[in-house]
Amino acid sequence: MEKQSPILSPHRLAFYPCCAGDLEEPRRILAPYVDEILFCDLSKSKAWDRLLEGEGLPKATFLQGDANALIDELENLTVLFYRRDNPGEGGSNLPIMKKEMLSRILRHFDPAGGWIFSDGSMSGKTFDLICSKDWHSKPSLGFQFREREKSSLEIAVPQSLHVIEVRPLPIQASVTRAGWVPPHGETLDALINYCTSNNRLVPQPPQWSELFSMLKNTRQKPSGGWEPPLPLILAAWHHSMPIEKQLRFKDHLTWAQTQNQLEEIGCYLRSLSEDQWCHFGES
Repeated sequence: MEKQSPILSPHRLAFYPCCAGDLEEPRRILAPYVDEILFCDLSKSKAWDRLLEGEGLPKATFLQGDANALIDELENLTVLFYRRDNPGEGGSNLPIMKKEMLSRILRHFDPAGGWIFSDGSMSGKTFDLICSKDWHSKPSLGFQFREREKSSLEIAVPQSLHVIEVRPLPIQASVTRAGWVPPHGETLDALINYCTSNNRLVPQPPQWSELFSMLKNTRQKPSGGWEPPLPLILAAWHHSMPIEKQLRFKDHLTWAQTQNQLEEIGCYLRSLSEDQWCHFGES
């Protein structure tokens, strides 16, 4: 068995960070889904040397090192597998299933989608959302998600594991129906012009909140405020003038420009249906 191989591979790849000696069962579970599993941990487990070849099982490749540093070297992943981790002694203290790290891993997923197998170790709100029984779109992660019933899977999996299907966002279909082709080199002026045409004011609160979650490098100040300021939704929605909402929304578009996100944000906003916008006279 090869113990080292290039991280870039044309095969169907799974990534299992912080794996310790958990090897045999993941190979059996993932056999129908991938050709190779990248097992990664900071320290080498004795189990790595004892692993036996198994006919029909994925190839095992071992990456000894910090998963946080290795994530950005991965390419064309089909599966993320992650379980039995914790922040205490013996654990990695890496929040793989929280939004920031999950987003980094999903950037290296096959654009056609894939799967997440996880028991929810060190997870948070984002993991709860992607465990939806119906398709849940998450533009800030670049995909939409749905938890599959275990009875529908090709092989039995432990009850503790959530099996989440990952597929592309339906943005292009929405864009095509709207007759819009994504531009090369979106500009701030062009995006503002689009967002204020047809009497549009701001996106509806759920879509505005989603847009804000997509923005990079937002931060909470020591004073408690945010940079850029939060969307005027929830209670603020009913206590803000329309022009205040639009000015705040334009602040977010300007922030997207400073973070080199105009094309990403523009693609999201242009994919919204008209009823996902609030118009002047409706707020």
